[in-house]
Amino acid sequence: MDITPQTPLYICERTLRNYRHVVREHRLASLLFQQLTDRLIRTFTVDPTLQRIDSTTVRSAARTLTRLGIVVETVSKSLRELARREPLLYTGVAPAVIQLYVERDGEGCFALIKAGASSRRLPEAVTVLGGLVPQFATTTAATLASSHLLRRVLSEPCEVNRDASGTPTIQIKAAAEIPCESLQHPADPDSSYHAHRGQGYAVQIMETYAEDDQAAGAPPLPRHSLTSLRTLPFIR
Repeated sequence: MDITPQTPLYICERTLRNYRHVVREHRLASLLFQQLTDRLIRTFTVDPTLQRIDSTTVRSAARTLTRLGIVVETVSKSLRELARREPLLYTGVAPAVIQLYVERDGEGCFALIKAGASSRRLPEAVTVLGGLVPQFATTTAATLASSHLLRRVLSEPCEVNRDASGTPTIQIKAAAEIPCESLQHPADPDSSYHAHRGQGYAVQIMETYAEDDQAAGAPPLPRHSLTSLRTLPFIR
């Protein structure tokens, strides 16, 4: 684009989003990365035969949620998608649930509760979650992406058992029993959790390096040719 640091620059955010969409749609990221890396190798005289693997952390852009927040946001996302995709099934949801999770209105609105009340409201939210999953399990709503997240939240931080009469009961797991790969935010379902690094991804990067000080002036460069950006969930 021939833009220098002194050039007054303004780029519309929508333009950036549109170009990102084009890059993803036509799978141009690999091509751009390879061309840029090859040019940097020639410019800085980097020896690409010396390579090593290092790891780094990519933090998720999604807001960190409490266990109550995860349940509430997942239920809200599911109901909103249900209203768009399956409006007839949406009419079968209890009005009180819609008021609380979709309209976010009234004295019982989760958005208005204090942090100290979170532990008291979690069983209530889990009960609503446990009712929605079987309600739509045999309907077309079960194929929706948000319905999969509902089932995932019900199975990861919760445990479904049955009492002597066969009635299902839902128990909330202790924090230490919840796996690191459990859902952290419905807007970023692939991210996981690490006790020290927080919410996001662990990324393994293959980069070049120099063996002696004379060649240390050459910058380390990520190498696309050897799986340079392999994104993995966090592990303990």
